[in-house]
Amino acid sequence: MKKILIAWLAVFCLGFSVTGWAFPELTITDREIKQEHYLQVYPKVSIAGELTVSDKINTYFARNAEMAFRQYEEEKAKGVKKTEENKYVKSYYGDKYLSFTANGYMYYQGAAHPLSWLDGVTFDLATGDAIPWQKLIKEEDQEDFTLEAINSKILNSTEKWRSWLYRDFAGLKKLPRIYYLDREGYIHFVFGQYEIAPYAAGIIDLNTEKQCK
Repeated sequence: MKKILIAWLAVFCLGFSVTGWAFPELTITDREIKQEHYLQVYPKVSIAGELTVSDKINTYFARNAEMAFRQYEEEKAKGVKKTEENKYVKSYYGDKYLSFTANGYMYYQGAAHPLSWLDGVTFDLATGDAIPWQKLIKEEDQEDFTLEAINSKILNSTEKWRSWLYRDFAGLKKLPRIYYLDREGYIHFVFGQYEIAPYAAGIIDLNTEKQCK
């Protein structure tokens, strides 16, 4: 009986520990703005016990979706014909941050090819604010995120896209802006078509191999 009681207490303590360290329950539902040649899919977030933070994140997505659709409607009214799609997907959820990627494309009628993109946004779960990558770098990793270090990472990459870089590309002139966190919290910088390589190279995704703090 004593052994059974000890075993039961051990299971109880383990369960309490896991529950205590678990992140608040996160629920994400998709919202859509859809027309014949337009599709915007963006998330509605609900974090258990964090109504204010959830509302702030949802306001960010709703406003961005509204602005993008308004721009589409304005172009359409001027006779511009294009197809556009954009969809957000959760890429990371941890105790401090919530990150999304946005995959999309637009095609103007008569253009040689569509333009695609990969964007990202990361929220501070203490405030609900969208934050730049500089705010989530570990102290010991600061030197790896200087302009010189990032350029070295690009120019010495072993990824296939390295061979596609423009011949005269000698490095970025300023720090990158677009980033996201992958499922393990690693920071990725994203460079769009034509930014540092021709269209054929596609979207360049640089894994810094450094995790957020």
